[in-house]
Amino acid sequence: MLKILKKKNIKAVFIVLAIVVSAKLISTQIFIASNQSTSLDGRYFLAVKTKSFNRGDIVVIQLQDNPYYGNAKFTKILKGQPGDIIEKQGFNFFINGEFIATAKEFTEKGTPLISLELMSNKIPNNYYFLSTDHKDSYDSRYDSFGYIPADRIIAKAYRIY
Repeated sequence: MLKILKKKNIKAVFIVLAIVVSAKLISTQIFIASNQSTSLDGRYFLAVKTKSFNRGDIVVIQLQDNPYYGNAKFTKILKGQPGDIIEKQGFNFFINGEFIATAKEFTEKGTPLISLELMSNKIPNNYYFLSTDHKDSYDSRYDSFGYIPADRIIAKAYRIY
């Protein structure tokens, strides 16, 4: 009888251990991202860590030493990827001939904004152009945000609310 109890206990320990390890793995790969602005539809997103992104994906990025937002996380739409043709006509941005967004000249408080200056007509390797459809979105249209390096994109996001 003691042998049966020990075997059942060992099995239970392995089951509990498998559950704990699985939960830990999932918690490091999935998280809830929140969007604090109105620049993107949705407030909460299920974020899944991955290194595979496509045009049109909603992604979570980690800013680094941004002059306005420090190291905050942002949720944006991937509009342009490495090698895409990017054009700027006045304050309007086009990727592969498709209109993406218009940069504003001033903030709502009247502070001048500097739109992204293009050094080339192609988005550089390992960089992405992120934006939203909202006119007041702070994104790659602006020099202080700019192209986002691939290693700053931390997850693909799926709107949940």
